[in-house]
Amino acid sequence: MTVHVFIGAGPGNLHRALKIRNYDPKAKFVFIDDRLRPQTRDIDRVRARANIFRFENDEVTAKLLAAGVRQTDLAPLIYDRDFSVAQGFQSGDDRVFSNKRFTQIQIRDLQLLLLKTIDALSGDNKPLLIDRKIGQDDLRSLEEEVAHIVYENSHLLDISTEDVKDLHIHVATGALRGDARKNEIVYHDKKAMFRADGNTEPLQTASEDVKSLTVTALHGTTTFVIKNKITLDQLRDNQRSLDLTDWEQPLKKYGWNLVRPPRTRVFYANDILYIGAEIPFNMQNMDKEDFERQVTAYTREIARLVFPDLDINSLPVNPHLRSRFPTSRGERGDVLNYHPDMDLHWNDEVIKADVTVAYHGDSRYLPHYQTGSGFVTAFLQNELYAEIYSRNSFADLIAWAIEHGHLGDDINPDNIQKTYEKLTANDSQKALKAFQQELFMTLSRDIIDHNKAKVGRYFNAIHTQSLNEMGKRLEELLIKFNHYQWADLSVEQFDGLDSGAVVMELLKINNIGFLREVMPQLLNMDFSKVSDEELLHIRDMHFLDFKENVGLEPVVLESSEEIIREMIQDTSREVKLQIAATQHFETILADYNKVHHYDYKSDQFNEAARAVVIMEMLNRKGKNIAFVRQTLPLLINKDLSKLSDKEVLACRDQFTQNYPTLLKDTYALVVTSLDAKQSDQLIQELAGGDLKHFNKVANELKLPLVSKVEDAELIRKNLLHAAVTLNRSERPFYDNVALLMEESDSEVLIARLKTIAMVLDTNSTLHQRSFLSFFTGKHSESIHKFAADIERITEQYKDDPQQLKVEALNTMISFHRKLEEGSSRRTIEALSKITNEMVEERAFSAKPN
Repeated sequence: MTVHVFIGAGPGNLHRALKIRNYDPKAKFVFIDDRLRPQTRDIDRVRARANIFRFENDEVTAKLLAAGVRQTDLAPLIYDRDFSVAQGFQSGDDRVFSNKRFTQIQIRDLQLLLLKTIDALSGDNKPLLIDRKIGQDDLRSLEEEVAHIVYENSHLLDISTEDVKDLHIHVATGALRGDARKNEIVYHDKKAMFRADGNTEPLQTASEDVKSLTVTALHGTTTFVIKNKITLDQLRDNQRSLDLTDWEQPLKKYGWNLVRPPRTRVFYANDILYIGAEIPFNMQNMDKEDFERQVTAYTREIARLVFPDLDINSLPVNPHLRSRFPTSRGERGDVLNYHPDMDLHWNDEVIKADVTVAYHGDSRYLPHYQTGSGFVTAFLQNELYAEIYSRNSFADLIAWAIEHGHLGDDINPDNIQKTYEKLTANDSQKALKAFQQELFMTLSRDIIDHNKAKVGRYFNAIHTQSLNEMGKRLEELLIKFNHYQWADLSVEQFDGLDSGAVVMELLKINNIGFLREVMPQLLNMDFSKVSDEELLHIRDMHFLDFKENVGLEPVVLESSEEIIREMIQDTSREVKLQIAATQHFETILADYNKVHHYDYKSDQFNEAARAVVIMEMLNRKGKNIAFVRQTLPLLINKDLSKLSDKEVLACRDQFTQNYPTLLKDTYALVVTSLDAKQSDQLIQELAGGDLKHFNKVANELKLPLVSKVEDAELIRKNLLHAAVTLNRSERPFYDNVALLMEESDSEVLIARLKTIAMVLDTNSTLHQRSFLSFFTGKHSESIHKFAADIERITEQYKDDPQQLKVEALNTMISFHRKLEEGSSRRTIEALSKITNEMVEERAFSAKPN
């Protein structure tokens, strides 16, 4: 006999129980959920979830009827509609869903209906209902607690120890009932999830096979009671898409600032109108009472927009469901765990039982409230579960799998059975269970992948909508871009080009001020708490999503990108500076001399670095406002006469921001003027954080000095990279690092860097003192830090190949210098050896076949 214990009495578990009851009327059922009312064999409908599920009639509704749900019981609870983007959905939803007719039903009504149906089919073998909550975090504790509950209630189940040989535990992990974030998968950034409040959360697992938004969307729900107020037909006939309304100003007062309307689902069934929508990030951190007031007003505003001719204001709010939560994207982990002959405590004795734990539900497999993916995935898995576990022989299972195209028709059932029996010590029952489990897990993956594709189409739809809406506002966007980039672009310049491609090129410019204005229109998060570095990273990830959704053929996109890039670069800061450096340098230098009483001559400054000289002059500390007022308008072609000194200096800071990125030619001038010995000396000093040698050489070469500490650090890193990669060295390690950085494939370089770090980090002898293995080596901490730095760098800069090389080279050279200072011969030898091996591997792989 099989005992099925269901952790959670949500629709997913109840449907699975119904499917099992159809093929195994003798199985024992136990439901554990603190929402259950055992005395009345139901749940408290008033306090239960009135959210509304939407599913296609032929995908779910027909199968519910086939499983034993009576049409007369179902009909009063549901409301059918035709699919229409204009009447109830939003841009791109026709690509997310099919256009089939669909059913709407409240979750609580579906729960009560399934409970009632299971009871009706069970006769005298009705499920045991237990109103308590049970922990799900630890698998072993879960199994022990379930065994204890089954023992405590064995008299009610009418079972003995002999009956408990096969225990199935079904865990429904609803998104509203647990913390799904700790094992959540987020991409493209796989090590940290940017939350709505701008902070990050570490994640334990990662997967390469799916794509997603760069931040977790925030979801809020409200249900309104429509009984005796508005009919379902009235709602259907008056509904329109939020996209087709004047939504922007009404929703802005609640904090919604995105360029597109919030993604909203509006469903209705029985006595409830349900609004589930993206909510502004500022609502996420409100206390409960404030949130409930605000989300009610916000969703009521949405309802007024989509039902303009109905009296929405008169609808009372359901006080028991005004929720908010991040919508999970990812996988919680295992589909199924199987432990044969497991020891379970049964009163004072220990019994052996085969224990299977199956997970399914809302917080698994990329669910998203906008797609209904949680319940539908669980529903399809339940259908699969019944198909597989209702068949009790290899012949029947293989025949079914062949019939449905899961196995080829040339499969020999005897060979499969012999293979599994060999794996289970010729135990035919365990062999059959192993085959059932493998079939279920394999085919569950197909269901999950199908669902991932649906969620992916949803994300594509909102990316495309955002890009299209931003393209419609190109003129407004160009005004902001011109302000921050000191450009002079107009909409007319881009006639005939795809506006989405233009937007993407504007976003690619690393202008922090511009991005801080634009990104809050694209992503629903608080950017005030995001650092500049994180902002650029988020932009990079979102740009990749946009690139996949621009809707242009690759050749057309590449061509338009090139044209747009040239237009933008023609008005860029770099171009303006080069023009000033070549055409106006004498005038600018004369003004600088006049303001500061100097007598500099133009031949004192290397022509290749004059753009940097101008930046240094603008950045001079002290009383420099007169020079800035004279020079900046010449550079940016703007009238600054009406601005205050503070405003002018703010413009100066914006123009000179991150200017050391212009110093590449200067780096080359410095390092190529040195011989190998001098270059090695420079490398040693730079690796230790010292710029004195650089300053000395810069003076000799008539190059400008650096005035800001943060600029100096940026220059130090890039100069060290240039010194190692552009010059030959007397030290083989430096040359090997330079050769390593020549790798053009970032993924290959990352793999080699991680190999170097792993080899050192896992070499136990390097972490011990010679001959005294029980004492920690003095460089153990440095090795661990080096490995952690490599892990951070390869993750942070995986999409920026050039900066990846700069940071990785700095980390390796600085680590080598630290080891030399500490006379760590063994670690230096190990580092040099593995680096050399990686270089040789690169050389070998580069050879033609």
